[in-house]
Amino acid sequence: MHSIIANPTDGTHLNVTGDAMRFLATSDQTGESYEIFEMAAVEGSGPPPHAHPWSEAYFVLEGEADVYIDGKHFRAVPGCFMQIPAGTFHTHRVTSKTARFVVVTSPKGASAFMREVDAKTDMDEVVGIAVKHGFTVPA
Repeated sequence: MHSIIANPTDGTHLNVTGDAMRFLATSDQTGESYEIFEMAAVEGSGPPPHAHPWSEAYFVLEGEADVYIDGKHFRAVPGCFMQIPAGTFHTHRVTSKTARFVVVTSPKGASAFMREVDAKTDMDEVVGIAVKHGFTVPA
């Protein structure tokens, strides 16, 4: 086994359904094994319930959120870590004025979706793009 040394991120910042996503490590930098993002969000933000083909983990840096994973409610506060297996329905809603999370996804896929939905505000369009990227959304 060898180490992968990622080059510094390209500094990509995207607006994904109202949340600011900063790319820290993309699949190109990690041998397509994982991707890392910093998410900055404001009160009330968060996606509709969904599942996708990659696993996702959140580490809360600042702020608070209600997180729902497979129908179970969790209160996310600074220092919390939450792991969401691929294919598991989940969502979150920020409850503090602002929040910052580190998000790790594995394997690749999240960044391609985020690039395609950047700055889109029509949720029907976002859902269509999500389905194209392997998401499952409740009817």
